Amino acid sequence: MRWGRTLAKVGAIVAAAVVAVLVLLALRPADRGSEAGPAAGECWAGVDPVRVACTEPHRLETVAVGEVGSVLGGRAGPPARSELGGEYAECGRTAGRYLGADWRTLHVQLIITAPSREQWQQGRRWYRCDAITLGDELDPVADRRGSMRGNPDGSGPAPDLQLGCATHVVVLNAFIGTRRLPCTDPHDMEFVGIAESDWPDFPATADAVSGAFAVECKSRAQTYTAMPADLLDQRHVTITARPTGDATTWPGGEHSARCWVLLDHPITTSLYGLGDLPTS
Repeated sequence: MRWGRTLAKVGAIVAAAVVAVLVLLALRPADRGSEAGPAAGECWAGVDPVRVACTEPHRLETVAVGEVGSVLGGRAGPPARSELGGEYAECGRTAGRYLGADWRTLHVQLIITAPSREQWQQGRRWYRCDAITLGDELDPVADRRGSMRGNPDGSGPAPDLQLGCATHVVVLNAFIGTRRLPCTDPHDMEFVGIAESDWPDFPATADAVSGAFAVECKSRAQTYTAMPADLLDQRHVTITARPTGDATTWPGGEHSARCWVLLDHPITTSLYGLGDLPTS
């Protein structure tokens, strides 16, 4: 078993790129605003986002709306994202109910947005929680048709959002990202669970990601695959982590990462509960 520092480094870069895109997209609707304020279930499209029907191509979907706490709400200006820790935690819980599963187990990234300064001065104290569908390879986010809302019967999330199997993409001997695939197609990566860290600071380097998540990601891999620790150590697998947030969400308590297993050969079945690695 190996720890994937290169994959962890790329994962951190991709996460930062996603958050950067989200900030650019999510802040604009807040600045444009509306008299009614934001509402869960609204979808947004375009470089300068506008509300559209969720059946149209879009990137952002509002999955939760709440009120900023009284301490922050009493300030003269709107809070920074890094100050909205309690609101972000509630955002994640509400988003889970909307999406039908813990958002961290889905091809989804969340961002929390407060009102613009002008809206704040007008007395608005809402916060908006937006979700975006993660893309593949070099495109960190993806356009979507249809709502991200979970199954109407409450049985789970939209099937196309669930994390599962993938293949890693290499160009000129450099790992550039992943491409999701059905587990019955040849693939060499699989999501095995969520790890939590008690590190006080965001792990901004590959070595820091290893220190923060390696032990728990290995435990998640053991549980998911039903492989004993000694057998997992003997097999040619790489375990890696991709933080679900960034340096602005870490102070608010988002201390988690998605754990993946990378194989040295493609397989055509899921690793779940196998007890050992298939040869093909």
